[in-house]
Amino acid sequence: DNTVECSFSAPVKRERLLALPAVRDVRSEDGSYLLFTNDVSATVAGLLGFTDDSGQRAQSLQVRTATLEDVFISLTGRRLRD
Repeated sequence: DNTVECSFSAPVKRERLLALPAVRDVRSEDGSYLLFTNDVSATVAGLLGFTDDSGQRAQSLQVRTATLEDVFISLTGRRLRD
């Protein structure tokens, strides 16, 4: 799996992000959202459509391969240091 980390101009409901293509989990952390996905292209395309439809402005977007910490967050809902 991969992780898409993003932030927006205003808070977004978790359910709205879970409805994006290929997103299997969403975590909110320090004003950003971590989207755990098995298809980055579909998720990013869905995010672009979401920003167009909702009027939200994306402030940041980063795609990365899942790290052990990402897997831990996905399983437990928190960082190891919390």
